[in-house]
Amino acid sequence: MQKPNVIGRDNFFARFYPKFEFVGNEQTRERALELCKGETRNHQMYCGSVIQKDGWEIKKDYPW
Repeated sequence: MQKPNVIGRDNFFARFYPKFEFVGNEQTRERALELCKGETRNHQMYCGSVIQKDGWEIKKDYPW
């Protein structure tokens, strides 16, 4: 794989059952974005959820 290989930037966590959804999909977009930008241990896990909630578009407020 090519670099940068950074979680939330070009690597994401997703669940495939019972349906495809990113980790954090239970959060509102605003909360998922806040968590994606955060400094918690697993904050990057919420970044894919933000993109999915935005209709697979990377908006200007996306942190990367």
